[in-house]
Amino acid sequence: MRRVAEFAGFAVLLFITRFIARAHLIQQMDQECFIGGVAVEVLAHGIRFPLLVYAPNEYDNGSFFSGLLAAVSFTLLGRNVLALKLVTHLISTAGAVATLSLLRDALTEMGLTSRRIRWIATAVLVVVLALAPRPVTVFSLIAVGNHAEGAAIDTILLALFSRRVHARARTAPVWALVGLALYLNKGTFLVIPVLGAAEIALAWRSPRQVMAPLACFILGAIPELLVIAQRHAMGWATMLVKGERNSQAFPYAFFQTLLLLGEYRVELLAAWGVALAAGVAWFVRSHEQSHPAEAGGIVKFSARSVGGRPFTLGIVTAVALLQLILLSVMARSGLDAYVIYVYPSLAILFSLLVARVCASARARWGERTEIWAGIAAILITLVLYRPDALTWGLPKVTALWRNHAGAVCSWRFAEGFEREYDYHLASLGPSREQHAIQRCRSLSEADQILDCIGGIARELHWRHQGQVDGAPPAELSAAERRAYAYDYGTHRKGKSEACSDFRSPELATMCAGAVQTECLLYADIYTRLVSAQGLARPRCPLVEPPMNGFWAATRLDLLTRTGGTRANAKLAWGDDDLRNCKPVLDECY
Repeated sequence: MRRVAEFAGFAVLLFITRFIARAHLIQQMDQECFIGGVAVEVLAHGIRFPLLVYAPNEYDNGSFFSGLLAAVSFTLLGRNVLALKLVTHLISTAGAVATLSLLRDALTEMGLTSRRIRWIATAVLVVVLALAPRPVTVFSLIAVGNHAEGAAIDTILLALFSRRVHARARTAPVWALVGLALYLNKGTFLVIPVLGAAEIALAWRSPRQVMAPLACFILGAIPELLVIAQRHAMGWATMLVKGERNSQAFPYAFFQTLLLLGEYRVELLAAWGVALAAGVAWFVRSHEQSHPAEAGGIVKFSARSVGGRPFTLGIVTAVALLQLILLSVMARSGLDAYVIYVYPSLAILFSLLVARVCASARARWGERTEIWAGIAAILITLVLYRPDALTWGLPKVTALWRNHAGAVCSWRFAEGFEREYDYHLASLGPSREQHAIQRCRSLSEADQILDCIGGIARELHWRHQGQVDGAPPAELSAAERRAYAYDYGTHRKGKSEACSDFRSPELATMCAGAVQTECLLYADIYTRLVSAQGLARPRCPLVEPPMNGFWAATRLDLLTRTGGTRANAKLAWGDDDLRNCKPVLDECY
């Protein structure tokens, strides 16, 4: 019942602090609506395609399961963007509950058992999670079935493992979940080395104890092993290529990412650094500690399962260090979504630091000092994690609720169908393109068929670096040709030269219209991050998309705005270089 109450409390609190108080950070991406597309397809026809068709890329299998949860959400709440985002919100909420569980276990290990100390640490953790920096909040509000979910899964696995160790129970069942989680989200890879080392340490005097966890991990990882065999480990190869490419930007990309995570606040970065250093020092010196914190001012570590060292503190600190090391490789030039994985560990270590300081204050100067130290710590936390801006109100939530068209898109099915052809799982045509066209035409709704057809063109230039030879495929209908041309203009970031690949002026105009609208979408995203306001209504005309979906909803939103500001995209990061969008922004604003 306590877990249920914590879940409900976090769900309400995080909804208020994210969806209502900081609504300017809510972004709508053309990738998250694909989760809605999976949901609509499953509701209409069940699971009729190979699972790799539902995956947006080679390594992201969790999107299918996010689509299943979105199908439940659509059934209960109707098809709208809010229902889509609530799936990720609830998964993030579960991650917050797991973070609190880890904090409690670490406090117990450190001998910080005073009710007042635990309340202070809990209050600090709640503030840190509720008022997370902009990058963490933004990625927690994007429902792509990837990073926000992955960070929550990692934290849940750590919490389950910690609970089993503290209860002196077998950890093998957790390892089965770890294996399955690796299939669902590759972000789980970040915790496997740490948990593996912890398991070996636990079984140091009895190596045979490792066999059961290893067997359970292999059992849970069977879906991932099958995928590796079927796809020739292409997903992992893709991730290695990304890492090799991004590592070339080290150290600039790494430090820029940390600066963005810390809101460019030196004091916040310093607090994280001190908390991480303290965590390392506590773990290293733990075997020397022998007296209760509340009696002698020295932390007593009560975890005897790993040679007297604090188990939960150890795995939390180790995960934070490993994630920072991997981030130095994976960070792009600017903010990388992988930064969200390290935040729960930093939140726990910061809360432990506060608890330790308050306990020391009590040991030296008495209970009254402890109370004042706790109040001061909470106030300092509020200052350190102060929001960039507050935009109280329900208009954005109402708009998400009413946005039905933007909740569903199917352009990524095109990639799945082409992948299905490449792996010889089905063949409905003599070529990959013709196979994808036939598969797209089997989708449940006319607009989704058009969006899927358009996705073929997007894949042509995005994944395959190809180009249109004067016209779309001859077998397409007039409406399908327009959809093909429109999506050919997406994922361009302002580069409209390729639209001249179409000989037809109508199709070239349709393509250029997509380039224009996409520029405004990304400019709106980054303007919100900088100024807490979205773009004002553009002065330029916007081409109407040929299908009613995400881009139609985006166009309608821009054209019906009554307030806002000019574009300010100075925080555009990584692949989202908007310099080529300048002509569009100059024309429209």
